[in-house]
Amino acid sequence: MKTHYVKCWSVFFVEVIEGFKSFDVRINDRDYQVGDILCLQEYDPLTSEFSGLYTRRLITYIFDSGMCHGTNHRHIAPDGLKTGFVVLGLGFLPK
Repeated sequence: MKTHYVKCWSVFFVEVIEGFKSFDVRINDRDYQVGDILCLQEYDPLTSEFSGLYTRRLITYIFDSGMCHGTNHRHIAPDGLKTGFVVLGLGFLPK
């Protein structure tokens, strides 16, 4: 299990914190795996500054252009996602 520290634009960060956004779309450049932790760090792209706020989420599902990876199964993904990108399903860390 790895922890990935990534920028998260303020508008999306708030939606994750408030529970409206339970996924994240990323370039797949970090070998994301189900069970890894995504540390989303609030970032303002207009000022190029971090706010200092962050949240940690568990990667529970990975959808990429060729394969879907869940905790119990894998299957061929339909077309529609640009090659090299992934959609990460985000859950809460166990207590």
